Amino acid sequence: MIKIARWHWFLLIGLTLVLRLAALDAHLLSPDEALTALPALEASQGKGWPAATADPLILTATAGLFTLFGAGDGIARFIPALIGSLFVCLPLLWRKRIGSAGAFSAAVLLALSPIALAAARRLDSTIIGITGAGLLVTALYLADEEGSARRIKLLCAAGVALGLTGGPAFYDGLLPGLIAWA
Repeated sequence: MIKIARWHWFLLIGLTLVLRLAALDAHLLSPDEALTALPALEASQGKGWPAATADPLILTATAGLFTLFGAGDGIARFIPALIGSLFVCLPLLWRKRIGSAGAFSAAVLLALSPIALAAARRLDSTIIGITGAGLLVTALYLADEEGSARRIKLLCAAGVALGLTGGPAFYDGLLPGLIAWA
């Protein structure tokens, strides 16, 4: 990758982080988000963990953040916003398949997409599951090419970990990705 293209990627990642992380606490949690945050708050206060949850990654990470930094709407939305930023970086791995300009264009569209932005700034597991599916499908595509086995294993592990702990949206993103890969 040439030097100018690197600066474009750095600027895009910076813009993505600003769009997803700025003013996360500007709006109160919606009732659905509050139902997700309440068990994390109770766990951070030592009142016990819920017996079952649909979003184990959000529960444990948010409880940890609440313990470290105190409870708040912005802190509760931090993990999905951070993983939503990772989602925008996925096209960086597609450069060999779709070219540098195509990968950068796809990343710009993902960074500015209102749907991806709203999903990343909401306290639920949708963006986590979709990012996990994207990582797993990307690993499968890279395995078809001559890629490093360690990188592919790492992408597979990260995709499965995010997907299985992220919630049911993982399967919604994985099925079309596997159909396209096959």
